[in-house]
Amino acid sequence: MTSLQPPLPLPEPLTEGEQFLFALRRNMEGVLRIVDAVPQDALDWRPDFAQANTLAALAVHSVASLEWWILACVRGDQIPRDRDAEFRAGTTASAIRQRFEAWFAATEALLHDHNADWFGALSHHPNGDRTNRRCLMHSVEHLAQHFGQMELTADLWRAAHPIAD
Repeated sequence: MTSLQPPLPLPEPLTEGEQFLFALRRNMEGVLRIVDAVPQDALDWRPDFAQANTLAALAVHSVASLEWWILACVRGDQIPRDRDAEFRAGTTASAIRQRFEAWFAATEALLHDHNADWFGALSHHPNGDRTNRRCLMHSVEHLAQHFGQMELTADLWRAAHPIAD
């Protein structure tokens, strides 16, 4: 298992923005630890059960969702998205890391120095306006869910590909 042990040495978050960044970074670092800890063939391996996803697909979908919910819905960027293609994606650990780090830098800049009113302000979502806070909370929950799926998928891959002593 590649969970966050030991935990990240991050300062205690004090503001609402810091709380969101703390949770997003912890989950992002968990995803990155997983993809960095397995070989390329593990990123492309799919467990043998219905609707299972590869580690690469889960990572690409996770970061694409983060980009869309935070940078498009909250910040207002125009980001085209093909959700179905995210689950067919193949990629490398370095490409995953680069995309997550670019997303996090943009998110960190966005969340710096906002008061509670900003978090309660409405952002524009195609299915109806939502508060910035709700978009950010959804992003935290969604990333945590896929981080957990990635931990299980990596464990399944290791069980199917034991290392010979």
